[in-house]
Amino acid sequence: MKAQIVEQVEAFSEAELESLEFVPEELEAIEAERVPDLDSISFEEVAKDLEAYFEGGVEGAGLEARRRPGRPVRPATAQSRLNIQEILAAHNKYRSEVGVPPLKWSDTLARSAQQWANRLASRGSGLQHSRSGENLWSGRPSGRFSYTQMINSWGNEKKYFVNRPSPNFSTTGKFGDVGHYTQIVWRNTTEVGCALASRHGQDYLVCHYNPAGNVSGQKVF
Repeated sequence: MKAQIVEQVEAFSEAELESLEFVPEELEAIEAERVPDLDSISFEEVAKDLEAYFEGGVEGAGLEARRRPGRPVRPATAQSRLNIQEILAAHNKYRSEVGVPPLKWSDTLARSAQQWANRLASRGSGLQHSRSGENLWSGRPSGRFSYTQMINSWGNEKKYFVNRPSPNFSTTGKFGDVGHYTQIVWRNTTEVGCALASRHGQDYLVCHYNPAGNVSGQKVF
């Protein structure tokens, strides 16, 4: 039984440590401490920790990276940096400018956004949409940009906006030049939920909206 536990723990550690952003000395600390006292655990406890990791990340499994005294503590996951109030304020600033009601936060949308943000981060191959009613952003280095800056990158598209029926609402004639902004200020949209994921120094922000905007043939507001 002990040999089986060691094999499970070591396989888990080797497979997952590469996806975590630690500096070399932190990896050494984890390497030295990752295998627990076998007399004090059961296989069921190990299995429970593994399940918690895949559902909730490192924090959910109780696998905290130990750092030397005096070193700044990095967020264990990108999602731990999520600032809902800042995200709402950044969105609603643009909505107030055109006289449409503010968006409310949706945990359901945030969960779906998290799933897609995780997928984008794991692929690391650029931005791809998963659904309608979705805005995507990515940037590096990880942690450099505030949520306001991320959302402003969409909001700045308003300089190309003219309030004509979708998709003909861009002065450039290109939907992609203004489609993020129009989703932000789409009158019929009432909810938003966003999520962040990071991998290899790159942040990925996904926001999902309900009802989805940019409906063909309809005006933005």
